[in-house]
Amino acid sequence: MSGNVPQLLVSVRDTHEALAALRGGADIIDVKEPASGSLGRASVDVISGITDAMLPWSSDQLPAIPLSLALGEVNEWLDSGTASQIADVPTVIRRAQPHFLKLGLAGLCADITDRVTWFDSWMQVRDRFPGGHAWVAVAYADAVRARAPSVAEVCEAAVKSRCRVLLVDTFEKDESTLLDWLTGDELGRLRCMTTDRRLLFALAGRISAATLPRLAEFEPDIVAVRGAVCDRGVRTSTISEGRVRAFRDALQLTKSQ
Repeated sequence: MSGNVPQLLVSVRDTHEALAALRGGADIIDVKEPASGSLGRASVDVISGITDAMLPWSSDQLPAIPLSLALGEVNEWLDSGTASQIADVPTVIRRAQPHFLKLGLAGLCADITDRVTWFDSWMQVRDRFPGGHAWVAVAYADAVRARAPSVAEVCEAAVKSRCRVLLVDTFEKDESTLLDWLTGDELGRLRCMTTDRRLLFALAGRISAATLPRLAEFEPDIVAVRGAVCDRGVRTSTISEGRVRAFRDALQLTKSQ
């Protein structure tokens, strides 16, 4: 398990937010559209704009800030009705050269027969994005209401498909948190599984400074936030540089206790 301060991933929706997150001390910039769900895909113009804005933050002396892209749910890529909306996404991603890509698995387990085929659907869409990026396996803690595979199933699939990260998040963005859906024992087992399988362990799902001490027990490698670092703590409002900095300080303080 890691003895270091977890990396802070901040999800941003535009260039302004990306720069605020960088100035506030984010370790990973994650691009998504929060109005479109947990893993809402941003437009190609937004992805391109953020990619360009991040270039000055890289130099010969400093490593590039990792870029993560949310690609929506697998089902969106299998729906012929949305084909025209996503046709340009693979080209833009090749230009952006993200460190991480992630796809949601909601709706792939509507009934028992789907539990056999969801993995193949996930891999079918992933094959559209060749390149040197790492894949993030996203497990929804509220898998039942997301009609998604269980967290344990996704963890095993992450190993099978050579993902780099297991991210545990919530699908429905309501008042519930990650800790409302998974017990401490379950999170502890996941931490052991990811350690044994050499996966980075990332946690999300309405995480706040108040819940950090509890989550720190499971030594996540990455803590992913949006609402906690937005104005008024509302995920659909705007990222605040000051709130990112304060959250970063809270992460460091929690680790030192």
